[in-house]
Amino acid sequence: MGAYVNPIYPYKSPADLMATPPQRKPLIVIGAGPVGLAAAIDARLQGLEVLVLDDDKTVSVGSRAVCYAKRSLEIL
Repeated sequence: MGAYVNPIYPYKSPADLMATPPQRKPLIVIGAGPVGLAAAIDARLQGLEVLVLDDDKTVSVGSRAVCYAKRSLEIL
């Protein structure tokens, strides 16, 4: 049986960042860990447009958070 290899996702620039003039977002979330994704989902559910940025191009092997906030767990 072979070892699992995490897929690598190439960077794809969002089209609205390349628009002239660039489209602005009310909220930019830096980090796609559990808290960042929960914050982005919650903001979107509240009607805000959100842009999520992360520096990793693959699926995380281990935990992305030291601890979890109650609201993040409720959303997840």
